[in-house]
Amino acid sequence: MAETIRSNPGEVILLAVGQMTNIADLFTSHPDIPSLVKSLHMMLGRFTDRQPEAPNSEWNVHCDPASAAIIYSADISSKIARHTSIGLDVTKDVMMTTAKIEQHFTHPILEPVLEMYHTGDRKYMTFHDPLAAVTLFDDSICDYERGTATVNRLKGRDDGAIDWSPNSNGPHNVAVTVDPNRFFDSYFGVFG
Repeated sequence: MAETIRSNPGEVILLAVGQMTNIADLFTSHPDIPSLVKSLHMMLGRFTDRQPEAPNSEWNVHCDPASAAIIYSADISSKIARHTSIGLDVTKDVMMTTAKIEQHFTHPILEPVLEMYHTGDRKYMTFHDPLAAVTLFDDSICDYERGTATVNRLKGRDDGAIDWSPNSNGPHNVAVTVDPNRFFDSYFGVFG
């Protein structure tokens, strides 16, 4: 990745889903890389109280809070041109029921996803990572707020909870709302 980013400065957008171990390693092993990426776009964290039933520490952060802390650190954030997070509090708004999934997952490329979905006793699917990916192509699907995110190191399930401080000059850009209909139109429009 470092070689590709160095060969294409200001052109590479990193889409990060899951724990941030590899991205933190990339940035710490190659300190020039954060300033060379066009942007870092992540499905990571929880920034608002909109989903009170959701855990304080979103799973991708909770699995490796030390790496998430590196990603949000001032040293790294100040070098990245655009540092965007789509958090659990927003992704939980893009759900689809089983009936709708069976209606929409008709394209051959989506058949494996439908098969995996049916391996469990689920009533709906949440499009966490797909929302982060789709906003790369249409960021107007979400509304954003600038500010500063700080990863807390706490005991137990709250380890990795993020403190969010809105500030128009802050280094981080986080999604605060989503238009689910616009997301689904964009997402399924690719398969039309």
